[in-house]
Amino acid sequence: MEERDETYNGREEQLDEKILQACKRLHDYSYFMKEVNGGIDRGMEPAEAIATAMEYCIENDVLADILLKSKSEVFHMLLTEYDEKKHLKHVKEEGREEGREEGMRILVETCQEFGVTVEETSLRIQNKFMLSEENVQKYIEKYWK
Repeated sequence: MEERDETYNGREEQLDEKILQACKRLHDYSYFMKEVNGGIDRGMEPAEAIATAMEYCIENDVLADILLKSKSEVFHMLLTEYDEKKHLKHVKEEGREEGREEGMRILVETCQEFGVTVEETSLRIQNKFMLSEENVQKYIEKYWK
């Protein structure tokens, strides 16, 4: 088994090496999750990363007893966790997009109410939000009354 920088659950916080050494299960779990997250970081889909990490850890006697006994349960539990994370990320992205859209609407309407020209409003949006002229034009067409 190659030496790797161990973290709990693949997160950035470093665990004290003494704790990991004192509890083999915790050490092995940390190693297993690092393998899963490493696969995802390398571009694998969660299911592939989980399966690959499971096989690797079984071959290297890392949580092998648990993984062999409860392989399906572990796989589905982790996959569910990653699907929930993916769903939450998608919900956040949708929320940000809705917020951006609402912000642009308010900005265009406010500029119009204060008598700012279409051209000046477009330039301000383009400079402030680093948007292309085409994208700014879409907002102007959509919200300029």
